[in-house]
Amino acid sequence: MGTSEASGDNARALRSTLRSPEERPTMEAEGLVGLGDERRQTIQATTQLGDLPNELLDEIYQYLSIDGPPPSWAYFSKGPALNRPMKRQPLKHLSCVSRLWRYRTLPWLFNHCFLNIDFELSEASKAQEERCANIVMFTDFLFRHRLQSTVESIVLFSRQNLFARAPSRHSEAFLEETDLRLLWSQLCCIVSPAQLIIVAPPATLAHLLEKTIPMEDEWAFDIPLQAVSLKRPTSPPDALSAQKKRGLHTDPILAAHPWTHLSLMEGSALPAYHTYEYFLKETPSLLHSLSVFGPRKALLDSLASLRYTAFFPFYNHVDLLLSLARHCPRLREFRIQIAPCEAEMDVMQHQMRQLDPRDLWMEADTSYSLILHAVREMGLHGSLQEFVSEDCVWMNNLYEVEKTFAAVLIGWNRRERGIWSKGEIDAGDETSGETFS
Repeated sequence: MGTSEASGDNARALRSTLRSPEERPTMEAEGLVGLGDERRQTIQATTQLGDLPNELLDEIYQYLSIDGPPPSWAYFSKGPALNRPMKRQPLKHLSCVSRLWRYRTLPWLFNHCFLNIDFELSEASKAQEERCANIVMFTDFLFRHRLQSTVESIVLFSRQNLFARAPSRHSEAFLEETDLRLLWSQLCCIVSPAQLIIVAPPATLAHLLEKTIPMEDEWAFDIPLQAVSLKRPTSPPDALSAQKKRGLHTDPILAAHPWTHLSLMEGSALPAYHTYEYFLKETPSLLHSLSVFGPRKALLDSLASLRYTAFFPFYNHVDLLLSLARHCPRLREFRIQIAPCEAEMDVMQHQMRQLDPRDLWMEADTSYSLILHAVREMGLHGSLQEFVSEDCVWMNNLYEVEKTFAAVLIGWNRRERGIWSKGEIDAGDETSGETFS
């Protein structure tokens, strides 16, 4: 079958999809009965989808692009995985109908981008330009098609565990500081997305963010992937133009923008519970470097929303998170989940074999005891306005914990199960509600 025949079949299939048989009017309703074949074909030819005005076509493209949040948002709290089910992609199918429709759908196709950076991490022996080839080609494509302003979020993904390949941290497999600044300059200065998500093994994630994390007990946790999500308000055109001229070669990514939201997904600590004296093990986590002062203080000063997800972390690790939250003077929303939902619990049954469930829930109960006092303190002396326990939303085991929260958080309103508010939250605030992932 030739290209034109395939395009014709795609177009006919699309028209059939957009207009189901039960919705398709009869020829009598369209006023075509009684007309000659030639006249009827002429009228029908003028009603093809491609002949609609651009404004109507844009409405169709936009409607097809609104099919729920992208997978990187929808599955963030469930943990990074390589086998998530793919959603329907009607907009991609539509873009294959013709070259014109491909051109018209590009702005919607690249609202949310996914970029694999394994190539950059594996070719450290090559020149700087070649090491960042994927990034440069990606940004050049966006620039050539004038798509920079349409990109809302970018996901950077890597499977490569730099610690496994170079435990001494001195291997040439690591990107040098100049390479990292070039990477962030290309992505955040030329494209400047409102949301940046990085998914990688713990050591690789820390390296990309120019942080140091403890890896001595990495073998005990065996966490394949962790994720970080950063979000900021959309920059006005004049501020964006000034930012592009200034460049980001001198700033780490965490200090490059006034990020207002931080999400951390640290995976499951269940494998560590199988080890001797598990409570002495240190989780390979960014919290060790983020919860102390230094150049990252700019991040803490701008954060208005913080979300943390992990599965049965140790209570002393949760205390690191609370230390980070206490030093965020503008923090208004705090979300936490420290146990998997019911569906994820079924998937993790193999990790829970030969474990004493009392150990897991003892850590969870102690963690929530610390969380309770921290939330009360941040409400009294800080800016915290909303607290969400995603565990209490669905988990009956924490019903007693929720009752304790209700008794201690005097002056807080329980909006619904697992959600407490202190006063009213401005509906127009970009950092409140469900807008973040």
